[in-house]
Amino acid sequence: MMAVFGTANAAKSTKDVPFTSDYVLKTYAAAITQGNLKGFEKILDNNVIFTSTRGENVIKIKQEDFLKNLKANEGIKQDCTTTTTLVTETLENTVYELDVKYADYTSANFITMVGTDETGWKIIRVNTTIK
Repeated sequence: MMAVFGTANAAKSTKDVPFTSDYVLKTYAAAITQGNLKGFEKILDNNVIFTSTRGENVIKIKQEDFLKNLKANEGIKQDCTTTTTLVTETLENTVYELDVKYADYTSANFITMVGTDETGWKIIRVNTTIK
């Protein structure tokens, strides 16, 4: 399944409603491509892992460093398009590939989420590679 969507306005959530995987994906995409950080930290698991794969090297990025970089770029809309592909979906976890296409390259973000009845879906891992 492949979908293309705009990320300017991530879905609205209410305090008591568990996050859907669609809401989490749109919120993540809005943060990294549009600088819209509203609700972003709430979609992350406390132990989220960010990695960047460059060739054979895998670089682990601390959550606080990832957030610091996003906050430094808050409100900046990037000149890019996004494409989302559902990689796998079970009752316990879901993996999406979010491709962010710029003029010269594409950044592939593999986003792994887990779900609970109380909070809904949360991101537990993001691995980014350049295509």
